[in-house]
Amino acid sequence: MRLVNALRYFEPLKPGATPQDRPEDFWAAYASGLVATASCGRMEIGQDVVEAAHEVIKTRPSTVLSAFHLARPPFPVTWLEWLMEPTAEIRRRGWLIVEEDCDTYSAVLFGLESDEVLIAAGIGMILRTVSGPRTGVSFSEAELQAAKKFKRQVLTISKVGRFFTKLFQRLPSGSLLTDPDYQRLVKDLSPNDIVALHELADRIEPHSIEHGSFGNAINPRDEAYGEASRLCQELVAILLLLNSRNATETGEEPDLEAINRARTRKGEPPLLPLRPVILDITRRLRAARRAGIPNAPSDLRAALVRGHFKVRKSGVFWWSPHVRGNIGEVSGRDYRVQAGR
Repeated sequence: MRLVNALRYFEPLKPGATPQDRPEDFWAAYASGLVATASCGRMEIGQDVVEAAHEVIKTRPSTVLSAFHLARPPFPVTWLEWLMEPTAEIRRRGWLIVEEDCDTYSAVLFGLESDEVLIAAGIGMILRTVSGPRTGVSFSEAELQAAKKFKRQVLTISKVGRFFTKLFQRLPSGSLLTDPDYQRLVKDLSPNDIVALHELADRIEPHSIEHGSFGNAINPRDEAYGEASRLCQELVAILLLLNSRNATETGEEPDLEAINRARTRKGEPPLLPLRPVILDITRRLRAARRAGIPNAPSDLRAALVRGHFKVRKSGVFWWSPHVRGNIGEVSGRDYRVQAGR
């Protein structure tokens, strides 16, 4: 069963209903009513798109920021879901995204354990985009100097160890400064990317919504922040790919009319169709994959090319990471887009 159709077994909220009226299933009831409206666009994201989204997360923060105006859903109400890998704890993951006002969106996360067990994950996100592309991401000299100072602090702490943790708790990002993973991340970033990282953190805001409302954002020092931030980043990366000119292909909704007539006779809620979204790859790469060659590098220049966005007058385009040239094993750096405060 698709996750969106599992939601249909919950009675939609009545007008004026509050979380206190439906404490056990408020978010499922909230989503149940919205996913069936005419303004809701429903999509099933292919596994290849999800994998590409994980590559987007690894690219340079300044590159992501240059294309961040595309991190908006395609409809006023948008439902996205995808099948998880067999080893995952849940079978399907889904997000309901609602446009709140210009360039601001709220999103609620759901999961499906089985055909009978739907999870409202208690995680939401406030997403703030911008109205236009930033073709050359640049920052003020003051911002860059602050980023250089921040990087020096992180690298100094990484050398002396965690002894001064309590001292640096007084600083902004105190606990992050002493986090080994964050130290490794900042070590590989330029001042431009460090500033971009902080700006992205202001625009991707994870929330705990277990009590039925968007309260304060999850504090980066909280234990739950890391996983919540990762899930939000995954959704943002998928939105970026959906809106890139060359990254994805969207198919037509399946015709469920006959199936739904039969379900109505049985007293079951009708199924909602989902438009399939797959990765749009070049003909040459598609042929190479069919032949079992990951990137067909023999006729290309020997170089490692990281995935990145290209901003053009005609739109924003996504270049997937690939190896140019047959040069054996190549290793590169990952840039995880996470909060820097």
